Amino acid sequence: MMKSIYSVFIRGLLVVLPMIVTVFLLVWVTSKVESLFGDSMQSLLGEWYFPGFGILFTILLILLVGVLVSNYVTRNMIAFFVKKFESLPVIKTVYRPIKDFVGLLGGSEHNHLKRVVIFNYNENIQMIGLVTRDDFDDLPAGHFTDEHIAVYIPFSYIFGGTTVFVKRSMVKEIDIAADFTLRSAITGWIKNNSDEN
Repeated sequence: MMKSIYSVFIRGLLVVLPMIVTVFLLVWVTSKVESLFGDSMQSLLGEWYFPGFGILFTILLILLVGVLVSNYVTRNMIAFFVKKFESLPVIKTVYRPIKDFVGLLGGSEHNHLKRVVIFNYNENIQMIGLVTRDDFDDLPAGHFTDEHIAVYIPFSYIFGGTTVFVKRSMVKEIDIAADFTLRSAITGWIKNNSDEN
């Protein structure tokens, strides 16, 4: 009897827990985004302010930046300010890795980072990763050759991973999307019938 109750409870938990965590994260992100501009908007607009205006303003701001970046004239101006911003001593340490990670998921200027490859770790183990660079011209000579590429291997159930340098001849490019690979790696490649590569 107890085993049956436990089994039913686990089944319910497997349905409810991911939903609770998802809703919690969405509410948390939404509240953070709202607080980013909400207070300023409330003091500026007074009685015209309504909850959610901070989120709406953030979305409109992102769209505006997207329009400006798409325009040839304003794109160069924004690129100038971004370059100055990312050259600041402390900022560049945080900004550049975040920029590269976002670019990995969808940035057009980072298409070279979206190659998914598989290679033999040893005779019994294969590993899947994402190519992060395939040239080392900016690094000291003698340590890396044109035969090598850098492959990022994400960890499961944790934010992080490791980078290995392998010979090009060892890897085989596979037709899997980079974002699908990251999602799958984070969850230990558990099969989900709703996933699409």
